[in-house]
Amino acid sequence: SIPAFSAVTINLSTMKKSGEGDAAAITITMTSIFATGGRVYTHAKDRNDRHIVLFCMLAFVTYYTHGFMNNFLDIDKAAVPFWLYVAMIVSLDIKIRNIEKQNAERQSVDNKELDTADSKIDSSI
Repeated sequence: SIPAFSAVTINLSTMKKSGEGDAAAITITMTSIFATGGRVYTHAKDRNDRHIVLFCMLAFVTYYTHGFMNNFLDIDKAAVPFWLYVAMIVSLDIKIRNIEKQNAERQSVDNKELDTADSKIDSSI
């Protein structure tokens, strides 16, 4: 038999044995990774952060494309980059959320100062 075909057959039989729960877990993981990566890419102001997220997302597309017929997460050497890319996207997500939180707090303080200044001007008139 053809070696590539036997590898595909092995993975498909493994997927069949693992059931719908495994397929659902993979789908949820993949969806959440791409959703988080897309959010980070659109909200990132730093060009380098955008490039890092873009490259991680491209790596995931490559990984999922090749891994559709072969389960690479069972191989430790292939699983390490997968989880490394997840960690990179999550760390950038945390960084961007902290920046947005700080900006929102600054905006809130600025608005309070403006309101206070407006009320002082109104009371003096």
